[in-house]
Order: sequence, then structure tokens, then C-alpha cells
Amino acid sequence: MADTRVEREVVDGVARDESGEWQPAKRPAPAPIFAWPPRPVEALKWMFGFPGYLWPWNAIYMLIAIGTWLYLQPALERCAEFRVDWIAEMYVRNIAMLIVIAGAWHVYFYRFKAQGTRYKYTSKWLATSATIFFGVV
Repeated sequence: MADTRVEREVVDGVARDESGEWQPAKRPAPAPIFAWPPRPVEALKWMFGFPGYLWPWNAIYMLIAIGTWLYLQPALERCAEFRVDWIAEMYVRNIAMLIVIAGAWHVYFYRFKAQGTRYKYTSKWLATSATIFFGVV
């Protein structure tokens, strides 16, 4: 049987293949909640440990959702009738939240280059002064 392993070059402490693409060293292990036979202690550690599935990021997103429901959601009496006003209010709110949250992640990872190229599939950054846009000079 042929050896299918690819020699990987280490760039900035990260293993990359011959074309410079990031490839993980091994496949990620499945979550312990899907393991058979069940391992409840490991599943609870995975769920509630720090860092784990729930803490910290999913808990933060859950708090944002609860705060949105409690303070930014239109009254349910208004939502009982299919009208444009409350739908537009929810749509604008959701778009604003998307821009703020996704924009914050974008600024953190791409503008400040917080993680460098450690978790990028390619080690190249987006072009900033390209003269060609969609094939048009």
C-alpha cells in the first residue's frame, strides 16, 4: 500500500502542505456526547468545562439572545397580526446586530490580525490595493 502522507512544511509554527495550505495534523475527535458506550463524566466536562462547548462563547451568545428577547423584541400583541411594521423592526434589529457582532470578529481577526496566520487555510492575506476587480482592470 502506498504511503499517502504528504510532507508538510512548518511555516510560523504551523504545518502546511506543499502549496502553503493549512492542514490539521490529525482529525478532530468527536464530541463525547456522541460516544458509545456513554461517558457521562467526559460529556459533562465537555459541555460545562472551561473552555468547552457552553463556556464562554455560547453562553455569551445565549445572553445576547435573552437580552434581545427581553428588551428589543416587539410586544407579542403586535406580532399576532402579520404586518410590515414589526417585521421591519425585527429585520433592522437583526441586521444591525449581525453587522456589529460579525464586524467585531472581522476587525479582530483581519484588521488587527490577532491570530496571525495560525488558523488561516492559506498564509496569504486579502489583497488591499489590487488593480483588478472581477477581471476588470
